[in-house]
Order: sequence, then structure tokens, then C-alpha cells
Amino acid sequence: MKRIILSMAVMLTLGTTAVFAGSEGNKKAQQVFQEEFKGAEQVKWTEVNEFSKVNFVLAGHRTEAWFSADGELVGIVRDIFYNQLPFVVLRSLDKKFPDATVIDLRETTGQKGTRYNLTMENAGKKYKVSVAADGDIVELKRVKK
Repeated sequence: MKRIILSMAVMLTLGTTAVFAGSEGNKKAQQVFQEEFKGAEQVKWTEVNEFSKVNFVLAGHRTEAWFSADGELVGIVRDIFYNQLPFVVLRSLDKKFPDATVIDLRETTGQKGTRYNLTMENAGKKYKVSVAADGDIVELKRVKK
């Protein structure tokens, strides 16, 4: 009976530790997050491979930040509206896809700088487009429906 109780206590402790580790992220990442994203709401931490990911809402935008194992901020992804794109990006997209409908738009900031990733429909075709902050179309892929 003592072994069963001891085993259950150990499993409960390990299970609780794993749950809290996944939901809180690493301590250094938490400190950086609190400094960089003041006013964040609906904060939820998860572990993805060797990274800590935190989903939250900031200034009305769904956002996620990625941290390395040592707590360094390595990337940020946030949902934005089409009219919030920089002018050079808007011009580039309007030239390439004048009648397109934007389905999904995310701003990604990381080691490669800032990129704008869109899913759009144009003339009955669906595309995934990645545009650099200077307006250059970095990637253009047709998506099969």
C-alpha cells in the first residue's frame, strides 16, 4: 500500500511539473516577455520542441512570441489588417494582385527581418504570398483548393 501511495505521489508531482512547465515557459523567457509585451492579455504558454511559445492578445491583435531555451526572443507573429501593411507592401501587392481577396494576413518578425505572409484569392486561384518589408515578393506559391 505504501508503494502505491508513493508511486501515485511521484506521478502526480511529475505530471504537475510537466503541466506547469508547459504552461509557464522558462523563467528567463517570462522576464523578457513581461518587459517587451506590457499590457498583454489572455497569456498562454506552451512548449514546442526546444522553444517556449506564448500566445496572447496585445492591442486587440492575436500575437504569438517564440523564445529559445535560454529565454531569447527569436520571433513574433501577429495578425494584422490589410490596411495596416506598410505602403510599399500595399503597392507591391496591388500591382501583382489588383483584384485579390485577402483571406489571412500575418506579420512575422524574426532573424530574417519582418515579413508579411498572406493567403489570398485572385481570379479563382488561391495563393500563399510572403512579402518583405521593402515590398519584394519573397515567396509566391499557388495553393490547390
